[in-house]
Amino acid sequence: MISIRSKFISVGSPNRPGRRRKARGVLFHTTNNWKDGAGDEMHGEYMATVKDRVVSWHVTIDKDSATQHIPFDEDAYHAGDGSGEYNRYWIGAEIACEAVEPGQPLDAATYRNAVDVIAQIMLQEGLVEWGQLQPHKVVYGKDCPHHTLFDHDRFKRDVFERMGKALLPAVVKERIYAQGGVLRRCDGDYKVNATDVRYLKLDGKKLRFKFVARTGAKVSQLLEEFGADFATNAPYFWDGKVLGDAVADGQVIAQAYGKMLTWHEFGVKGGRPQIGQLDPTVAWDVLVQGAPLLLEAGNPCWDYYRVKQEVPDDIGTSRAQRTVFGIDASGDLHITVADGRTQYDQGLTLEEAALYMQAKGCTWALNFDGGGSSVLAQKGKGSLGQNKGAGERVVNHALLIWIVENEPITPPAASPSGEDWRQKSVAWLKEVGGIEVNHSPDESVEFAELAVILKNLVEKGAI
Repeated sequence: MISIRSKFISVGSPNRPGRRRKARGVLFHTTNNWKDGAGDEMHGEYMATVKDRVVSWHVTIDKDSATQHIPFDEDAYHAGDGSGEYNRYWIGAEIACEAVEPGQPLDAATYRNAVDVIAQIMLQEGLVEWGQLQPHKVVYGKDCPHHTLFDHDRFKRDVFERMGKALLPAVVKERIYAQGGVLRRCDGDYKVNATDVRYLKLDGKKLRFKFVARTGAKVSQLLEEFGADFATNAPYFWDGKVLGDAVADGQVIAQAYGKMLTWHEFGVKGGRPQIGQLDPTVAWDVLVQGAPLLLEAGNPCWDYYRVKQEVPDDIGTSRAQRTVFGIDASGDLHITVADGRTQYDQGLTLEEAALYMQAKGCTWALNFDGGGSSVLAQKGKGSLGQNKGAGERVVNHALLIWIVENEPITPPAASPSGEDWRQKSVAWLKEVGGIEVNHSPDESVEFAELAVILKNLVEKGAI
């Protein structure tokens, strides 16, 4: 890690108020000064001598080094909120732009040093929560750090990874609408008739699922109770009960009837998510139904299935909040939850939902219960988006998701001195699912058979 040198502003200086406190977080800024040589030393000298204003922060980081100007257990004048929370209790870290052309991304050396230094400060001060690291913009909306230089959330994630803190995959907020069958983005522009969506992509090989159906329950309540990493609503419900085929922990808890027999399923078997016309009699770990199907083998199909599956107009032809699951060619899971029917968010049409999932690389996508039922909740944050807090609806179930790291499966060591190592290897192949029936270790194997064995081992996480 880069070392932080100390060159403190003199005690009694107007820019060093000297009030002691315990730091509550780190607020990161950019200096917005592109002059050559405008690094940590120059800014420290500026704070020590400036007489026409009161301004100070704790540390400056540039492409080569970092200098601390005020002890971290003292306050400073960096946030612009007077004697407010951030000046009084937060550490100010300025990232110098001396190696950057105006309007260009922050150079790699400065960015790397900033990540390194702020990670050190966070660990030193015992600041380990996501909310304890914030951009200056949160104080009163100032464009600082300058938005053209780097992505604030990406920077935060890099700092926490440098700290050695395991992070959940990011839920990304985007703003979308369709025009003439073409999907468009307008992030942060609320003058455009569009919709905020929250999007999450998860590695399909590192997931564990559980479906819980309980009358009177909210998604966020079940998330907290079971300690899941993420949770969403999924199937439709009526009178407190799940509609359509549903399997929880391998047990059938609801069955489809009528038009629900034409619906599609989201199923999980062996930790792997799938979407399609799935056989509900198979021993699924989790299975729930939705309608209509939005993407089929990569092609938009929402309108065809809207009619075939007799989807009501309030779902099929109107704008609404949406909960949508998608699967890509690699088996990764994509979850989108959209706001809607407010002054600022018009809600998604089925076409927009399909185009959005297609743009994310999904080959299959399925629409679930929407409107006031749409919820995406995250561990430590609760419900995200529009339906949160007192506005979260009782949906009587939750689809719970955990991020897991597969344990490596080690094959038996090949020991030529022993006569049984080949037979042990064949037995291991069957045990971990590489083959389904016993084979003689002396039996020859065709290339196609070997390919199937390798494919099975990869899918089981054995290799």
